[in-house]
Amino acid sequence: MCKLAPAALEGCICLPTDDKNSVHLRRQTIFRSVSVASVFAVVLIFSVTNVPVRLTAEDKAIFAGFGFSPPARELSYAEQIDTIRRVQSLVIDRFPNQQGIPEHQPREPKDLVAAGGGLCFDRSRFIEKLLKFHGFETRHVFVVFLDSGGLSSDDGFWRAMTRRGTSSHALSEVRTSKGWMLVGSNQKWSALS
Repeated sequence: MCKLAPAALEGCICLPTDDKNSVHLRRQTIFRSVSVASVFAVVLIFSVTNVPVRLTAEDKAIFAGFGFSPPARELSYAEQIDTIRRVQSLVIDRFPNQQGIPEHQPREPKDLVAAGGGLCFDRSRFIEKLLKFHGFETRHVFVVFLDSGGLSSDDGFWRAMTRRGTSSHALSEVRTSKGWMLVGSNQKWSALS
C-alpha cells in the first residue's frame, strides 16, 4: 500500500511491498556492498604489496660481480643443493645481520650491497633473486610469531598482522628437482631431509 498523497503519485507506479520483502532487500544490498568493498580492499592490498620478482639487468650485473652465472645446463639434485648453499653462504657471510634497509625503501640486491648488511627480509630478497638467476623457482616466506608483542596464540593471525611490534621472520623457499625446501636468511640453515 502506498503511503504518499495522491498528488505525489502522478506518473508513478506504486507497487505494494511487505516489511519482510523490504528487510530482505536491505540485507541483500548491505551484503552486496560489503562484498564489493571486501573485494576492492583485497585487490588494493595485493596491488600495494605486490613485489616485482623479475630480474633486472642491474641484478644480473651484481650477481656476475660476485662470480655467479646462470647454469648452461640443467643441474643435478646434488648440484642444486650445492648452488643453494653457495648462494645462502654468500648472502649471510657478505651481508651481516644488522640494521635493515629503512622502511618504505626498495630492497633490491643493489640496495643490500649499498647498505652492506640488513635484516632477514633484506637478505631473503637477495637470496630469492640470486636463486632465480640460477633458474630456480622461489617463494617468499613470512612467519609471524603469535607469542610476541603482547599477543598470545589465542589472539590469532589477523590480530598479529595488524598489531605493531609483532615479531616476524622472513626466509625463502626454493623448488628443487625433489620439491620445495626452506632456506634460512639469518643462519646457514635449510630444511633438507
